[in-house]
Amino acid sequence: MSEAIPLMESMFHDLATGQILQPLRTLMWLPDKKGLLGMMPAYAKTPEAQRTADKATETNAGIIGIKLITIFHGNADTTHPSHQGVIILFNGDNGAPLMLSSTPKRSPRSAPPPPAPSPPTSSPQRKPPPSPSSEPANRQQDISNRSPSSAP
Repeated sequence: MSEAIPLMESMFHDLATGQILQPLRTLMWLPDKKGLLGMMPAYAKTPEAQRTADKATETNAGIIGIKLITIFHGNADTTHPSHQGVIILFNGDNGAPLMLSSTPKRSPRSAPPPPAPSPPTSSPQRKPPPSPSSEPANRQQDISNRSPSSAP
């Protein structure tokens, strides 16, 4: 988490100063509403482009990218995931494709559920409840396993 906060601050700064462009995503429903196509474009000036722009000799205009997804909720009854997509990155200088990344063939939503855990061989040992001084004041106590006589 300590690494994420400065990264997000930098990203929001770059977005506010135009180093990153992120237009609103566009969703296109199919006429029968069976599914939709989502398009999410973005542009990010690379650190090298920012440095060379200061020298007025920009040699790398950054990265252009788009995330394309399809959402077909009817796929729940098939072997296809409901959400499928690709991310494509392009060179900002010349438009050349740099990367194509696609979703896995099976998503967690369409994958079979994991096997049920096997029952314990012996009764589990219950831990004593923590002392009131060790619990945060805003934490709710779990009373689901207490008998009515031990409820607060």
